[in-house]
Amino acid sequence: MHLRRGELERADEALDRMQTLSHLLLYPEPIVEDLIAGHRLAIRIAEGAAGRARALLPGAVRGVFTYGNANGLAWGAELLAGVH
Repeated sequence: MHLRRGELERADEALDRMQTLSHLLLYPEPIVEDLIAGHRLAIRIAEGAAGRARALLPGAVRGVFTYGNANGLAWGAELLAGVH
């Protein structure tokens, strides 16, 4: 929601909070970390920080494929398109 509103700093803060709670989820922490990396990548793209976005790309894509979410594949492709 913050990202869509252009509240990039608040979006990052929300991910920070989620990350501290990742150990409470049913998914293994590495998968959660990779999925969070995908959201951070989207924030970096919105900031225009392509270099920082590229650094997050391996984890973001790995998270989509590891999780096995077919909808996530479209999101992964969208992320790739945003990193020129």
